Amino acid sequence: MSDAHGSRSAKKTDKPGPAAKPAKPLSAAKGAKPASENSFDLLKPMREFIGARAPKDLRARIIILAILAILTAVLFGFLLSTGLSAMEKFLGSALIMMVAGEAARGLMKWEGFAGLIMLKDRSTLDWIDRQAKRFAPLWSVIADVGIVLGYGLAGYRLLGPQARKPRELALIFILGFLLLLIFSAVILPSAYDILRMAVGGGDLKAASEHMRTSAPLQGDWNLEINGQTYPIPLMALLMLAVLIGGGLASSAMLSLLLYAASLVVPLVAKVVSIALELLGQEVVPAIVPPPGGTPLLPGINLDLVSGVIAMAVLLVVHELSHAFLARIHGIRLDSAGVVFFGILPFGAFVDPDEKELEAAAEWRGSQVLAAGSAMNMIVAVAAFAILLGLSMLNAYQPINGIVVTFIARCLALIVALNVLVGVVNLLPLPMFDGHRLMKSLVRNRMAAHLITLLAIAAFVVNFLPWLFR
Repeated sequence: MSDAHGSRSAKKTDKPGPAAKPAKPLSAAKGAKPASENSFDLLKPMREFIGARAPKDLRARIIILAILAILTAVLFGFLLSTGLSAMEKFLGSALIMMVAGEAARGLMKWEGFAGLIMLKDRSTLDWIDRQAKRFAPLWSVIADVGIVLGYGLAGYRLLGPQARKPRELALIFILGFLLLLIFSAVILPSAYDILRMAVGGGDLKAASEHMRTSAPLQGDWNLEINGQTYPIPLMALLMLAVLIGGGLASSAMLSLLLYAASLVVPLVAKVVSIALELLGQEVVPAIVPPPGGTPLLPGINLDLVSGVIAMAVLLVVHELSHAFLARIHGIRLDSAGVVFFGILPFGAFVDPDEKELEAAAEWRGSQVLAAGSAMNMIVAVAAFAILLGLSMLNAYQPINGIVVTFIARCLALIVALNVLVGVVNLLPLPMFDGHRLMKSLVRNRMAAHLITLLAIAAFVVNFLPWLFR
């Protein structure tokens, strides 16, 4: 789903009634600009140069495309074999894939942007339409449960009239909070451990320790039951209250802000120490804590094959969920298909019609936006259950082997990456679904603008330590 939706200008309220409006034609909107028409398209001259000189014969172009893919793979493999840091490899690989993707687009006249190749398929739209109609009630429940999971009690404001009926409301909140409990107690810690092992663990472990020691609420609350004292960390109580009131979105936002705040003083001290050194002063080098975020790319800090599979799964699930809810509410899809980043399979995309999405009743738009993260989290729970079952089976009857190990690695990354994308996508950052959902919750424009600025600043600060590594 194209996440750069802009702000919703029209708000409607629906009377209680059927969950779905009559479906409209699936054809693309008239006059819509293709994704390639971007004013910041720096590689457009290269793409046009290649396109102007590409042979007209399709077979010749396919042969050239195959040679381009082989050269890209060779360059990518060479970069991975160098002694560069993970961040340098990430940036180098992104550049290689971007140039390769734009060259392929110029050669084959494909749509896309910034190295992303978007291959559209009309039959995909027809299939989406059929599945949306067939399972409409199920998808609506998943979206509403996802709203509760993402926004806790505050999510009530995003629910539609059907979901606010007593029986439906009770079911949605029971399922939502049950999933929230499982997620926060089991899935999130497991996803963290998986990522820590996948990317080497040093930075993640150090970041976790820094977060623990720099938390604003130190100490415990001693709970006495039958003469026994149970110390409960005050920070854990705060996070529990935030989870119940504001769901995973508020919990993630609070964590982002707290870690960014803990980085400000060390970063300023580092800049000052560098300035003094340039002036010839002898200073004790300031130590900057580890970054609060790290880029992830298969082949760099994730296993190449299982990483590509896991990313493809999370993106396909995420985008299809958006598509199903859009069609249930009669919102036209301008396009759908698969995405490659250079030569790497990158997932899928759907593009709901902007005007129809903005004009839809607020609760309908909220369902469409929340569906992606909701399904990511459900898939993470399902993959974790399968992985747990596989581990128990292996403990009872050892089934070690290359295939089993590969399947387990794929399942583990599917859990971790679906959790990561599902939660981060709820942050109130422009280009993320959470930004528009936040604006539906926070009706005051100035407050919503302030929250957005805080989220952007905290997000940037979390990555600044990479500059000093």
